[in-house]
Amino acid sequence: MRVFTILFIIFILLKSSFCIEDGDGDKTVAFIQPEFMIGKALPGNSNFPETKSQTIYSLSIGKLHYNPEKLWTVYFNYPSTGLSVFYSNYGNNEVFGSSITVLPYIALNTSRRHFNSFHFKIGMGASYFSTSYNKYSNPRNLAVGSRISWVFQTTAYYNLLLSKHVDLNLGVSFIHHSNGHTKLPNLGLNSVLLSVSSRIYLDPIQTNNKEKFQKPKLNRTKQYFAMARLGIGMHEFGGPDSETGGVKRAVNIVSLGVGTVFKQVVKLRVGFTYRFYQQYYNYILDYQPEKYTDHPVYGASNLQVYIGGEFLLGHIGIDGEIGINILKPFYAYHHELYEDDEAVKYWLKKIFSSRIGLKLYLNNTADNPKNNLYVGAYINANFGQADFSEISLGFVHRFGMHNE
Repeated sequence: MRVFTILFIIFILLKSSFCIEDGDGDKTVAFIQPEFMIGKALPGNSNFPETKSQTIYSLSIGKLHYNPEKLWTVYFNYPSTGLSVFYSNYGNNEVFGSSITVLPYIALNTSRRHFNSFHFKIGMGASYFSTSYNKYSNPRNLAVGSRISWVFQTTAYYNLLLSKHVDLNLGVSFIHHSNGHTKLPNLGLNSVLLSVSSRIYLDPIQTNNKEKFQKPKLNRTKQYFAMARLGIGMHEFGGPDSETGGVKRAVNIVSLGVGTVFKQVVKLRVGFTYRFYQQYYNYILDYQPEKYTDHPVYGASNLQVYIGGEFLLGHIGIDGEIGINILKPFYAYHHELYEDDEAVKYWLKKIFSSRIGLKLYLNNTADNPKNNLYVGAYINANFGQADFSEISLGFVHRFGMHNE
């Protein structure tokens, strides 16, 4: 099951980097982008191993979108999308080794200039590490518990057009690695880096640093929708710094929601989610903790209300949720067994959940389909601490559209 989950997630990530390009015809400019980053892996605990400078060598392929007939490209000020592949060395070969990363991304423009402006790159992908935690040969690596891991990247950069084919980018990046609690330990690995890169455009850019582009006015439309989702997660029992080797069991998920689509690009929703933790259920049956013995299903259940937001990019959705737990009775016992947080942090993790991931839609969302199916890959967390990785299947029904 774990291998299937990993392969499915990688499929979603790779597919997203291509589906996001569909339908722009000649309204894109392709580019390649070599990049060098240097920075530091941030200590995740008091016993974090010493590291030297972290270095990353990256190569991206992508497209600059400027089609005024595409709602999502207009809404996001004609962004860039692409796929980054990079090699990372973390400054301690013995403990952390190195990694290879594949990361689809979108780069959002903050102004009405293609160049001489600030942009934000957001990416989500997967990394393969050359080494990970081992009780005997690598016991100090509590950050990376498995060879394959999720990776999230956010970069703020300033770009300057040097010629019709070349630009220069200077940026600051934050990169986070986590395996989504599918294999322990999993404290996660965080890095802050400075970057310098250059895009090499395969066709000449017909603009300059000072020229503002024209944007057509978007109709202020609103459309209501209802959705349902079934998901299955993968979870290993223990805390983030627990030893590896535990049994991995499913988290079964059912979710319902309603919401609004603004300008056919941004979706906001509210709803309920029910989760059943097989790990908790088995523990209650095996060890008979007094508080949960009479009602093991209740003890293993989680009910929450949530608010969610999603950016629609053709066949792709970049999705996130924040939930409030109405019911999660076993978490207090789990925390007592494996974690030792201060009171404030404990209550934040007990009350709030979060979820971020990518959706791949069957039908292009820009075509305003009445009914649509999607598959998704997500990482779920208790507040900010990884809880489990998830794959899901969902259905969306849209009602009639009207102008605001």
